[in-house]
Amino acid sequence: MSSYHTAVRKTLKWYRKVMFELLLGTTVVNSWIVHNMVSDTKLSIMEFRTQLAKYLVIEQA
Repeated sequence: MSSYHTAVRKTLKWYRKVMFELLLGTTVVNSWIVHNMVSDTKLSIMEFRTQLAKYLVIEQA
């Protein structure tokens, strides 16, 4: 019984991780599209992700 419970728990963790990655990835891409539509400076998706990560780290510090 305990081995079954462990497998279910691991599956739920995997499922949550996939859903989180999909939602976060979609959110970042949508933000990048809006940024490129509104801003005069066009960024690649990699540059946008890098700047977003730096901004979030600085804001949390």
